[in-house]
Amino acid sequence: MTEDSTGHIQLRSQPFASAEKVRDIVADAYRQLKQRRADIQRKMSLYLANRDTEFILFKPVKVLGQLL
Repeated sequence: MTEDSTGHIQLRSQPFASAEKVRDIVADAYRQLKQRRADIQRKMSLYLANRDTEFILFKPVKVLGQLL
């Protein structure tokens, strides 16, 4: 483990913070969100009566899907 000048351990030196691990976690989270999107939207509609609000909240998810 690598320590900085203050004696704290640097996050980037931790095994769970490697680029590959982070990429895998993000990809898995995105895959699960994509698979459950319809169910999540259905459940959200119980709390959000305004369809425009739902669209605004899900826009980042849709944009991310287009980038990947």
